[in-house]
Amino acid sequence: MSATPASMHEGQILYGKFCWYCHGVIAVAGAREQWGMPSFKDALNRDQARAIQAYVLSRAASPVKP
Repeated sequence: MSATPASMHEGQILYGKFCWYCHGVIAVAGAREQWGMPSFKDALNRDQARAIQAYVLSRAASPVKP
């Protein structure tokens, strides 16, 4: 997946708004699987979801972990 710095930045902002509570502040915590993943189809469009995906993948690839 190729992503621009701008889309990864947008993903970071959207992650902070929609995802951090269950997945950790900087995308390093586990999911709360027992409650299931809610749908965000009414809140996020496809490009926004892809931006979040790009941000999370960039965190996973980062050699520096908090």
